[in-house]
This record gives sequence, structure tokens and C-alpha cells, in this order.
Amino acid sequence: MRINAQDAICFFSLPDLPYVQCVYGTNVTNEFSRHVHNGFSIGIILKGGRVIARSSAMSIIPENSVFVINPGESHTCKSRGEKHSYFTICVDA
Repeated sequence: MRINAQDAICFFSLPDLPYVQCVYGTNVTNEFSRHVHNGFSIGIILKGGRVIARSSAMSIIPENSVFVINPGESHTCKSRGEKHSYFTICVDA
């Protein structure tokens, strides 16, 4: 796990929580194409902003805001234009 790394996305699990995975993005500009998760994705934008496009709507998630993506919900996500940092916990449904 590289929590203090510059310009990185880290995926990691916690050994005592087998149904939880974490994603930590630091100073990134990226885009994930349309996909789904098997569990809940609960995240917070730590710096900058992120755009999440669901089949029904597009949301801009600003700094210091929390977002939730439901299991099986098709979506894309990308940087709002600037580098941003975020932390997401994915919990199996």
C-alpha cells in the first residue's frame, strides 16, 4: 500500500475484513469506462472533483463530498479536469 505516493492509484484489502476492498487515488487524472461493481462503493473526494455518469444522470462530486454507487449500477467515472484525490471503500453486497 502506497498511501503517500504521488500520482498513484492503489488498490488494497484489509486482512481482517474479507468483504471490503479499498481504492486510494492521489493526485490523479483518469477515466474508467462503463462498468459495474458487485458491492456498494462508498467514497469521498479529498481534493478536486470527480464526475460519475450513471445511466440516468451525471453527477459532479466536489471536494469534501461523499458518493455512493449501488451494486450492479452501471456507471463511468473520470476526473473533472484537474488532478484529484479520493478514497473509496467497496463492500460486497
